[in-house]
This record gives sequence, structure tokens and C-alpha cells, in this order.
Amino acid sequence: MDQDMIEVLQRRFRQMYLATHGMTEGDMSKVIIQKITGEHVSGCQTEFSTGQSMDALHNCISLLIANIASLKDHLKAWCSKNGMEFRGEELVNSNTDVSIVHDLWNIDKHLSLNKPPRSGFTPHIANLKQNMVLTTGSNKGDSIGMTIDPITGKMKISTIGGGSASVVITADVIDENEKSHGDLLQICKGAIDAWEKMFWECGITMKEDA
Repeated sequence: MDQDMIEVLQRRFRQMYLATHGMTEGDMSKVIIQKITGEHVSGCQTEFSTGQSMDALHNCISLLIANIASLKDHLKAWCSKNGMEFRGEELVNSNTDVSIVHDLWNIDKHLSLNKPPRSGFTPHIANLKQNMVLTTGSNKGDSIGMTIDPITGKMKISTIGGGSASVVITADVIDENEKSHGDLLQICKGAIDAWEKMFWECGITMKEDA
């Protein structure tokens, strides 16, 4: 096996996992809380952009999509160099998550598709935003609580066990008829799993040191 190429592929996967993790922000101090005061009212308004612009959010998901979709060319180079059958095109055509990511990447590069979409529809990203996600955990007694003091505007997160709070970039994948085909992050994770399985079948461990 070509160890140099393996290291390049492993680095590529590490970049992809970092892009996936980049869609989640665990630092709650970045959540923007604005105090609202008036003659007869006092309260807070919260929004979860953590100061990021829409351009920054688009850049984050574009990086993730590009890292996943480009795995096909890396696998093709590996198979060619090692005399193995390349089945990447088969995966793109048979796995919905992989084909959606592939189509999104081509649209991002070329602004449109000059060939029929591999997913069977023309995917677009809609409802891009950041949301607060509170997770109680999976064990008995795990919990998460969040309070905002309406006077000071300070937020307090209280966790027990596996409870956690995070701000997650979310987006819907829709087709040309505005029909939803799922959550973008879940689709990307499904595509990562599919490519990882194929790389494993070719003898390359992708999660090492990731």
C-alpha cells in the first residue's frame, strides 16, 4: 500500500470531520441576548447566530459538502494506483445521501447542473439558520436546564450527567418543487458513513486519529 496516499486520504477525512463539527457551537457565551426594557415591561430577546453572518454559515456548509463530495476523486485515484475496481460512481447512483451531496457540490461549483441530477431531483438548501439544541442525555437522571435572567440578561445552563447545550447550524434540502428531502446535516452524515464504508472495503481506515 502507498502510505503517503493513505496519509493524504486520512488528512482529508479529518478535515471533513472538522467541517462536520464546525456546524455545532458548544460555547454558549457566544449566544446573543438583548435586553428589552420599557415603561411597563422588562425582558430579553435571544437569537442564536453567535455573531456569524449568513455568508459565514454558507461557507461552513459549502466546505462540508465539498470535502464529502471530493472523496470520490480521491478514492478513484487510490483504486487506479492499486489496481482495484472503482465503485464510486455506483455509490453516487445508489445512495440517496451521497447523490444529494454530489448534486449540491456541482450546483455550488457551476451554479446549475448541465446533466440530469444524480439524486433524481435538483436539490437546494433552504431555511439556513442556527438553533439552540438542548439534550438531556441517555442515562437515568441526566438533565439539562436553561434560564435567562430578565433583569441582567445573563443565561445560565445547568447540566446533570450527559445533559448538554449547543447551537447547531441547520438547513433543509428541498427540490425544485420546494418539497423537503431532509435535514442537511443528517444527509451529510449519511454520505460520510457511506463513503467511509467503501473506503474500509478498499483497506483504508478513515477514522484513525480523526
